Amino acid sequence: PFGKRGWKLYYCTLCELVLYLHKDEYGLRNDSVHNTIRIHHALATKASDYTKKQHVFRLQTADQAEYLFQT
Repeated sequence: PFGKRGWKLYYCTLCELVLYLHKDEYGLRNDSVHNTIRIHHALATKASDYTKKQHVFRLQTADQAEYLFQT
């Protein structure tokens, strides 16, 4: 349900205009890419409205998808 989404740990690799998400640190080498996010025309901003965790930013993609990342 909305509002009860959990945080998942991913390793990220940025290659040109694609952000690759891996379940482990060897994901790109093993071709076990879990998910990709195209960042062409994407906007990254500080998620100041998100107060549950520190160091969170929001990535909004050109197709209006929205992701929260904690660094």
